Amino acid sequence: EVRDLGVTIAGGARRAVTLNKRRLGTGAVRGQRVIKMVKVWRGAGKLMRTNVLPHSAFGFEVMGLAPTNLKSLRTMFAKGSGIGSKGVCATTAIALLCGVEGDPAVTMRLSGVKEWLLAWGAEAHVRPRTRRAWPTIVRRASGRGRWCRVSGPGSAIAATLMDLNWQPRRPDSWLDPSGAEWRYEPGFTMQPLLETLKQQILASLWSGAQLHHNGG
Repeated sequence: EVRDLGVTIAGGARRAVTLNKRRLGTGAVRGQRVIKMVKVWRGAGKLMRTNVLPHSAFGFEVMGLAPTNLKSLRTMFAKGSGIGSKGVCATTAIALLCGVEGDPAVTMRLSGVKEWLLAWGAEAHVRPRTRRAWPTIVRRASGRGRWCRVSGPGSAIAATLMDLNWQPRRPDSWLDPSGAEWRYEPGFTMQPLLETLKQQILASLWSGAQLHHNGG
């Protein structure tokens, strides 16, 4: 396990997240400070997006952001909104703080997908090897506890897509929940794909929000 440009990487099958956990921990400390500031000045909540999140999630594209970590970030963001009632809907609180599309559940996942596609387009020499390894990568990232087996960018993007009920058939070709195929061609826009993912994530978040106090 080594550090390169501030990101922990490893060449084996083990998930290397020592530095990621440290950043999430220090980010949580920053978040608690912001939550205290919000009680005095509601406007301090914007620091969640401009300070806490960039620190906590730096380099997450390499190893991905597991659902448990994403949930912790969203809980912290909800508290940073200044809405202090117990049982408040996190999705609603975050929307009031960052806007509907500013939820970490949206921005983090879309950022991970975008960086994967940019890397795929830029690194033509690794595409053949990635295609050959893809069945193994997807197999490791499948099933329960998949994030314990995520050990690099490929398995991270595969696990992220499967969390959203997409099927990563190939590195650049995925099936959405309806069965429609989305294929990325380097040099062409990825915006329709990102927009489809965004709308699906938002629909899922607000569907769950209906079950909570002040949600829906």
